[in-house]
Amino acid sequence: MNIAICDDEKFFRNTLKEKLRLYAEDRAMVFVFDEFSDGLSFIESKKQYDLIFMDYKMRDLNGIETIRILRENNQKAAIIFLSSYPNAVFESFEVSAFRFLTKPIEDKKLFRALDDYLKSFSGNDYLILNQKPKIVRISYDDIIYIEAKNKRSLIRVGEKIIVYPCILSELEIKLPANRFFRCHRSFIINLAHLKERKGYEIRLGNGEKATLSRSKVTEFKSKYSDYLKRYCFEVN
Repeated sequence: MNIAICDDEKFFRNTLKEKLRLYAEDRAMVFVFDEFSDGLSFIESKKQYDLIFMDYKMRDLNGIETIRILRENNQKAAIIFLSSYPNAVFESFEVSAFRFLTKPIEDKKLFRALDDYLKSFSGNDYLILNQKPKIVRISYDDIIYIEAKNKRSLIRVGEKIIVYPCILSELEIKLPANRFFRCHRSFIINLAHLKERKGYEIRLGNGEKATLSRSKVTEFKSKYSDYLKRYCFEVN
């Protein structure tokens, strides 16, 4: 997971990083940090993050104004505001902050906020891959198909293929069954990218093809009908 810490106190940034490392180690996760001492340098970096810890009161540009500018630039990261001023919580609502924590930060409250973040953002619409030294999140919408190749899985995401060292069955259980379908022992397809089926051949939106096993035809028809009813339109 890519995390930004924006705070003008170096001691606080180091303390927060240590707390986050303990959390990540306990949950077998990998956090990658970038640090910023002011809002201007953060905005100029133009990097995208999963989670941002933002100090409320900083020189030149405070945390609220920094996040307003980031939102205008389509930065959709979750924001956890940090402040010694409890009343600042009301301003944090203006920029859709995920959480507001008062300084000094209590481990219990920080870890609860992180747990809530992972439940709210990381599990609902993303496939989470642990590719050390980082955590990779792939939107379900962007996955076209996943193909088995020996003991690895090839994940087709747009024009890219991500090679992940695990068998197909391990990824299958992480995917929502109402959006993905294992049409063959070597293929999982995203039903949203299905273009057409002719016999035992499935053509996907990017022009590539997958094989539909004979034994899967009936199940496929049922699953795809359910998918259309849920996400597209009512099927008679």
